[in-house]
Amino acid sequence: MCFLTLKTPLAKKPKILFGRYSDAHKSDEQMKYWEQAEQFFEQKKYIDAYRQLLHFMSDENQQNLSFREGENAIDFELIQGSKKITGSLTTKKIVAVTHIAKANDLNVRLMRQLMETNHKLHYSSFALHEDLVVLRFTSSVLDGSPEKIYVALKELAIMADKQDDLLLRDFSDLEAVEKVAV
Repeated sequence: MCFLTLKTPLAKKPKILFGRYSDAHKSDEQMKYWEQAEQFFEQKKYIDAYRQLLHFMSDENQQNLSFREGENAIDFELIQGSKKITGSLTTKKIVAVTHIAKANDLNVRLMRQLMETNHKLHYSSFALHEDLVVLRFTSSVLDGSPEKIYVALKELAIMADKQDDLLLRDFSDLEAVEKVAV
């Protein structure tokens, strides 16, 4: 009997994802959210614009984004690889931050590496918060168009997911923090 003619159904295929997440394909519904975000931003309805932007960025299959709305703010969590980004979108400013590593010692080589990487980044930057190395993005609302926020959050997410592994490999004085189960 040839195995190619076997009529027995195969076991259900598991959903296996390789590599880093890509948001290259957006549905028509998501594109409508993008258009609405731009329209609301032009009308100076910033919270409405940001709500639509978050809907645009959300991927229900990946469950990569969650947010809560308040009266004049939206708090959100975005997952990229092993990193969680938390942020707040208000009527005045946008802040997003992720913890990269705990620094047991702030040596010159580490500080230089962070400064050199900051020079290469467009929207986000490394910073120190107590004993943590963080990557953060901030902007005023007037400068925070949906396009800028989208590109900035994308830069922050990709760099955080990549740089935590690289920095932990290169600097023994750093400890891993806040890994998201993948």
